[in-house]
Amino acid sequence: MILGLDTSAGQCAVALTAGGARLAGAVERLDRGHAERLFPLIERALAEAGVGIEAVRRVAVCTGPGSFTGLRVGVAAARGLALGRGIPAIGITRFEAVASAVARPSIAAGRQGPTPVPPTPAPPVPSLVPPPDPPPDPPP
Repeated sequence: MILGLDTSAGQCAVALTAGGARLAGAVERLDRGHAERLFPLIERALAEAGVGIEAVRRVAVCTGPGSFTGLRVGVAAARGLALGRGIPAIGITRFEAVASAVARPSIAAGRQGPTPVPPTPAPPVPSLVPPPDPPPDPPP
């Protein structure tokens, strides 16, 4: 079972997963107070799943991007739990988490790689180089 923590943004979130399936989780929207809310949310998720902390075999933590203080809280909690239990702690960026979520439907459908997403045209980028001077007028 994996305990996932995310304190990198305007929320404090925990999830318990096993075999790629979400078993339990809790999220609170907040801008401050991640340190005070994280462990009560972990306890709530464990209770929802009907397991104790001893069932957790790995801790995953979001490493950003996000607020420095929030990241510190999540990484410190993950590291403390992992060291205290003798289990691995894994850092994962928000981008990796999103990419994994996009790839999952393809894998479930028996395809390799991410789910195809139609390309979106890029907006025009203004040039920072001035246009060349116009050619001189021809002599009369």
